[in-house]
Amino acid sequence: MYLETKRLKLENFLIQDINSEYIEWLNDPEHMKYSEQKFIVHDYISCLNYLDKFDFINSFFLKISFENKMIGTITIFLDKKEEITIGNIGLLIGPKFTGLGLGLEAWQGVKKYFGALNSPTIILAGTRKNNDSMNRLAVKSGMRLLTPESAKLVVPRFSTLNFSHFNYYYQEF
Repeated sequence: MYLETKRLKLENFLIQDINSEYIEWLNDPEHMKYSEQKFIVHDYISCLNYLDKFDFINSFFLKISFENKMIGTITIFLDKKEEITIGNIGLLIGPKFTGLGLGLEAWQGVKKYFGALNSPTIILAGTRKNNDSMNRLAVKSGMRLLTPESAKLVVPRFSTLNFSHFNYYYQEF
């Protein structure tokens, strides 16, 4: 997959993209405090194993580049059920590149991709309730907060999500 925005390039994350800086991001406890990745000590092998989980058909792992430098990653998981494509998006921006609007720009680029699919599509994004920057990004990007009540209406199987510690956002195309 290849997507371009005004300032960014989003393309398949490759083995050669695993480098010491990327591994440092993953092992930075402050930077990863809202991620489930914080429970794993990462090294080259753990990164290879993670990359192997993506088939680049129904799941994508993209590097985000700004001025020809990798500044983050974005994951996309597609689930095609009941004639609806459900896309779950995850985002990681390196610590030196936060606060510049690059995460929002990458997110908007992926949303544009979903909007171009030829099937009804719902994007889902989950984040911890106390992750202020991700909650702001979801709202700024035009996504709506999913409540336990609205989950049953949007897609019934969303009603099993953990709403006690997480906020979930969705957008329909």
